[in-house]
Amino acid sequence: QPTPNGPIQPGGCDAVSAVAGVANFLGGLLGSNKRLTVASRAEVEAARAAAALPRAMEAGMPPIGPAVPENMVDCALAKPLDANMFSDDILGIGIVNETILPELGMRVRKFGRTTSYTEANITLLNATVNVAYSTSRGTRTARFVGQIIAEAMSQGGDSGSLIVDAEENKAVGLLFAGSSLATIFTPIDLVLNALNITL
Repeated sequence: QPTPNGPIQPGGCDAVSAVAGVANFLGGLLGSNKRLTVASRAEVEAARAAAALPRAMEAGMPPIGPAVPENMVDCALAKPLDANMFSDDILGIGIVNETILPELGMRVRKFGRTTSYTEANITLLNATVNVAYSTSRGTRTARFVGQIIAEAMSQGGDSGSLIVDAEENKAVGLLFAGSSLATIFTPIDLVLNALNITL
């Protein structure tokens, strides 16, 4: 059984262990040499992976492990209650009406809640990144593929900022993660497709 903020414990729950004990006792009385054992889900998965490893190696294939879910976007859509309270202008940038594909070395900019106006260069295309996030059960990790990495230009609270190219005021991506070394954003076309919207 899972424990709060902890892993699955070996051996399963007490009720399952009791049932297995009774079944083993009855089997012994009937002359059977077979015995039941209780294992957690984690132990079963580990045993399966261990059993698959020799077969995979004989076939010249990489070891088979549990598939890691892959995400392409981290985005949401909201509708203001009063559209007159908002402007189409991005502070320090202006109006953005078109999109452009990201390119290595491209100069981009954004205006975010925490760091306001910043600029940086794109350093990596089509990146796969693991992003840690907190839950009531502890820290989890989400994997994102097809992402763009730029130099550090954001801090916590800047997520959701529109990344715009520095030359033509065209949308490049949507900022969703970062660190003191880099900023990670999703190509804008992936975001627009996921939300079924256009600029």
